[in-house]
Amino acid sequence: MSSKLYCGNSEVIQEGESAGNLLNSDVKLFKIVLSDYYKVIDALSNSLTIAEKERAERYRQTKDKNRFIVSRSLLKHLLAEESGADIAKITLEKHTNHKPYLPSDKSLHFNVSHAGDIALIAISKYEIGVDIEFIDNEFNYTEILPTVFSKEEIKLIHESKNKRHSFYKFWTRKEAIVKAIGRGIDDALIKIPVINQLHTVPLNLMAGYDIVRVLSFDISENYVASLAVCAPIYDFHNLHIHEAPIAEEFLV
Repeated sequence: MSSKLYCGNSEVIQEGESAGNLLNSDVKLFKIVLSDYYKVIDALSNSLTIAEKERAERYRQTKDKNRFIVSRSLLKHLLAEESGADIAKITLEKHTNHKPYLPSDKSLHFNVSHAGDIALIAISKYEIGVDIEFIDNEFNYTEILPTVFSKEEIKLIHESKNKRHSFYKFWTRKEAIVKAIGRGIDDALIKIPVINQLHTVPLNLMAGYDIVRVLSFDISENYVASLAVCAPIYDFHNLHIHEAPIAEEFLV
């Protein structure tokens, strides 16, 4: 038994621009500039449960606490909007594989990733995973290459015109895939191929999913991200990114 794993790139269409691709009807991806919401932290905290507020307080750094509050509260607001439920009804639980889910509407799947001042929230009717990374010019990525990437992937990174960008692109693909299929980062990470093409891989490597598609895209010159979907979605040329609600809306 085998799975089909498609890896490719996507152009980004900002909200308000013409899209019209199949992906838009199956996936909603929201970009959040975290610092835009720090002025309404108290208002955003009102949508958190007691347990979520306690979790926020356990962060030692204020920026980490604020990042959690912004990401979690906006996720709950977006899930409420998608499901048509009241925000007070939106509570999150975790599967045995630690992947969060929405008990009140199990047809909605979601994933969150953040790096630096940017967070991405993906919502879909399919299992989904998203990963964003800040391109850190000081990080010595060469040390981890043999433990994460195949020889062919390492060769492509070394031969790339922008080696650091290629590293982060491949890394975010692997992260997005394991998040979509609900598999932790383990020894199998090196076995998951992420070169641009259609791969045939063992079914158990994809946790039993027949088809997984992953696309990579640049948020800006400093951020690269990847989105993985466990579904036969074919148009991966144009990815529509939605802007999250503006901060002032939460003061009403």
